[in-house]
Amino acid sequence: MANPILTASFPALLKQTLDEIFTDSVSGELHWPKLYRESNVTEEYTDDLEIAGLGVMPRRAQGSIMSAADAPQQGYQTRYEQTYFGARVLVTEQMKMFNQYEKAMNMTAMLGDSAKLTQEYEGAAVFSRAFDTTYAGGDGLPLCSAAHLLPKGGTWSNVIATAASLTELSMETLVVQARKMVGPNGVRHGYRIKKLIIPSDLMFRAERILNSTGQNDTANNAINALKGKGIEIVDNPFFTSTVDYWVGTDAKVGLRWLWSKKPTFKETSVPNAETTEFTGSQWFTNGWTDPRCVIGVNL
Repeated sequence: MANPILTASFPALLKQTLDEIFTDSVSGELHWPKLYRESNVTEEYTDDLEIAGLGVMPRRAQGSIMSAADAPQQGYQTRYEQTYFGARVLVTEQMKMFNQYEKAMNMTAMLGDSAKLTQEYEGAAVFSRAFDTTYAGGDGLPLCSAAHLLPKGGTWSNVIATAASLTELSMETLVVQARKMVGPNGVRHGYRIKKLIIPSDLMFRAERILNSTGQNDTANNAINALKGKGIEIVDNPFFTSTVDYWVGTDAKVGLRWLWSKKPTFKETSVPNAETTEFTGSQWFTNGWTDPRCVIGVNL
């Protein structure tokens, strides 16, 4: 049984002597929705499947019989299992009655903030663990790996070949790497970079690299070739690393966020204890299907 909030816990709230009260409320736009594609589901687990499609068509002479196409092939399967989050708070009837500041004991609002913080930390964790082999995706490898498997044999990489801090040169290298990255069939697909995903520590450097009119940090009279490429800067204060960064590509099925129950809050009376129970819960899972959605730099 959780310990209830008593009048003795908050004596300052029992008299109208306070001018302002503040708490660690979550305000502003959430960060994780800029990274994930949201969906609603009605089952406890959801499976995604990779299929390696056809490669390039062979040449043929006029009037000749077409060659047999390279057959499609099943790849790995990714399973998303729902995770259940919830918390409760008990408040005595005396605390509810004698409290002089309604917003100070707004447990529903506090549980809502807790739900938002949970989402932020869970959303950031996928990136904080992106290079950790303990946290594997459908192909048995972490989100960012130099040895992702191709269904028809061979491997491909979504990490930069030589790790380097965030600079104009490293960004240009990543743009080129994305363009040359192969799809499930092992053929180059010409992916494009849509986002630069960074810890908040790098946001000013990123702004200068992508949006300066001239070439960044040089006296050369040259244009900034990265400006105008439509690369959105997405900084996240919840990342654990202050130096690792990623670029997000236009791969169609990448980072996913699957809801089975969005944040829900209840208030229930407990008569035999003269308390009120406030509960909040949410059910979701998040991860990635196609690792081609990002290319990572681990420093």
